[in-house]
Amino acid sequence: MNLKYTYFDKPFLLLILLFLSVKGYTQSANVLVSITNLVQTTPNTFEYEIYLTNTGTSTIALRGYTWGLNLTPGFENGGTVTHSFINRDPAFSNLPIVSSNYTASFYHARGLTTNAVAGLEVGLDPNIAYKLARMSIHTTAPCWLPNFNPFTPISPLEPIQVTMAAGKTQCVIYAIVTPPGISYAVNGITNPSAVGTIQGLTAVMNPDPLGSSPFLLNCACTTYDTIAPKVCDSYTWPANGQTYTASGTYSNTIVTPGACDSVSILNLTVALNPTTILNGTTITSNATGVSYQWMNCGNNATIIGATNQTFTPSINGNYAVIISNVSCIDTSACVTVSTVGLHEIAKPESVQIYPNPGPGVFTIELNETSTILISHANGEVVFNETLIQGKHNINLSNKAKGIYVAKIMTASGYYTVKLTNTN
Repeated sequence: MNLKYTYFDKPFLLLILLFLSVKGYTQSANVLVSITNLVQTTPNTFEYEIYLTNTGTSTIALRGYTWGLNLTPGFENGGTVTHSFINRDPAFSNLPIVSSNYTASFYHARGLTTNAVAGLEVGLDPNIAYKLARMSIHTTAPCWLPNFNPFTPISPLEPIQVTMAAGKTQCVIYAIVTPPGISYAVNGITNPSAVGTIQGLTAVMNPDPLGSSPFLLNCACTTYDTIAPKVCDSYTWPANGQTYTASGTYSNTIVTPGACDSVSILNLTVALNPTTILNGTTITSNATGVSYQWMNCGNNATIIGATNQTFTPSINGNYAVIISNVSCIDTSACVTVSTVGLHEIAKPESVQIYPNPGPGVFTIELNETSTILISHANGEVVFNETLIQGKHNINLSNKAKGIYVAKIMTASGYYTVKLTNTN
């Protein structure tokens, strides 16, 4: 019979209209109203849910309900607030619809239904939490104030409205006990001996708005901006100043304290891919669905008949490919082919390259004069020298990390060794 009033709730004003079916006459009605599941969904919108639990031992027949929340002054942040119904427990589908409003002058949000027609009451079994409503509160301002507690009204208002105040409604339940069918006001402040009044209402909020970890609104948020350019070979993105040469999805985030983070998305399509790969003496263009024309970098002359995706030169030299489609044309980097006329041989056991992997500086021990050609996986030649028999250092510390291919050419043939640069 005692109303357990707690300040766990946002400035919270509750009025529940119930039809209470109890076997035998008794002046008792025990219910718990909980406000929970608060979440900020956008910079200027948050949602909450309100539940009703029958904490007695007999079934309660619910005919209608109403509730209200007292909000912190300045809640609107200069905007106009709307309070909207989203959904509720399907068990209440036969009850009248939920309507809602917001009274700006009192910072007060309310939701209510009318009473169902007799016979359409919904039975609430004991100790089950039923969702009366999921609601949305929105301000037309760009966002709430940073770290803003929406449920700390100034005195003399109370977090839960249990006393009468201008523009507010007392926290109360109206119930009919049958038999004998007498209407009672269920609250926690009126003298229980008063005619037609009993105490048995508890209202709580989780999290406690006056506790150590209240629900806070914030202006922090994320906005998105997406572009999808199509280019021939490369694109410099104004969002971060970086240049991209491959198709893909890229992102850039700008963090602004106290405001919205801005995430830019780049969906880039590079129509041409001017890279090549060398395998033995055969060069292959990585571009597909385009036209090819191979050229000799030594004299910048095109090679008659060399119009396939792959090209195997008949003499050593530097070669590139011109690729084109309807709207774009580009030329690859020159690739050095130096093993024409040589056949691949096994690496002599006396030849050592170490450390491998290594931090940029490699030592090679040769058993005869050899030409060393080292290229990156993308075909770029980074070292090309003829070295005499003995021990030599090769410095790649100023080159990018990754896999390189060392081609060692001798009078009897050539062999290859993979090098991993970890600098």
